[in-house]
Amino acid sequence: MKRLRLNRLFVAPGIAVLCSVMMPVDVSAQISFTNDVQPIFTANCVNRGCHPGGGAPFSLQEGASYMNLVSVTASNQTCGATLRVTPFDSDASVLYLRISGQPPCARMPLIGDTLSLADQNTIRDWIDEGAMNDITAIGDDGDQIPEKIALHQNYPNPFNPSTTISFSLPISSDVSLTILNLLGEEVATVASGHHSAGTHNVQWDATGHPSGVYFYKMQAGSYVETRRLILIR
Repeated sequence: MKRLRLNRLFVAPGIAVLCSVMMPVDVSAQISFTNDVQPIFTANCVNRGCHPGGGAPFSLQEGASYMNLVSVTASNQTCGATLRVTPFDSDASVLYLRISGQPPCARMPLIGDTLSLADQNTIRDWIDEGAMNDITAIGDDGDQIPEKIALHQNYPNPFNPSTTISFSLPISSDVSLTILNLLGEEVATVASGHHSAGTHNVQWDATGHPSGVYFYKMQAGSYVETRRLILIR
């Protein structure tokens, strides 16, 4: 048995943090993007008009598709959803609405046969489990333990007014995760203090901040990583 991480949102002035609660769940329920979802795109979608959201096509080739799906806002609003993938909510995800052909969404892929019901269900279940990139190693206590430290791209991006930032720790560490403006000035702190090994999700609520480009910076020991995020009103 592994544990499912349930998120609870705690809000303080200028900061909103998702704290994690671990609950038992059957490990067999976990779907891997690399092993289960990407092969569906590779076999059925590439070069067949299979891109959720409209606008300029993006790559669904291996190595590029995950970030295209989880970090970009869909430009096609006819589906009544704004995100290509909304983690934990397939019914609010343009990707699932289109592969399942739910009106008024345009069917995806546009050329050839629809995806099989089994493939549709795999993608739906992957989204509803949190739309994670890969399954990480399982520790002796049942928790998922990442193989390396990493700061992941926020989703959605661009966003308004809040976005989720994830980071992974192979061992417990003191972590500082701050938001910076273009001048390098710190405008918010979204994580601070000691964190256990595992993958953590925090949320930045940018209410009250002007539109524009920001950066989020993570420091954990000697590890320092900075990524960009865009707030659009």
